[in-house]
Amino acid sequence: MLPTPNRKVPLHEILEFKESNKGALTDFRGYQDQLYRSVIVAENKVDALTVVLQQLECERGASNKG
Repeated sequence: MLPTPNRKVPLHEILEFKESNKGALTDFRGYQDQLYRSVIVAENKVDALTVVLQQLECERGASNKG
């Protein structure tokens, strides 16, 4: 699950964050699209989804360590 800002965070701070992280957000959306496409074009979608979820879990674990 992606973190979301607290309701008390001013809108201008959210917009500043979005602007200052535009490149990372664009990369993330591209990565999401790539994962989605890998499942959609797969012959066995269940297996492909399992692989994608395992990749995400590994990456999540790696980012939590670093």
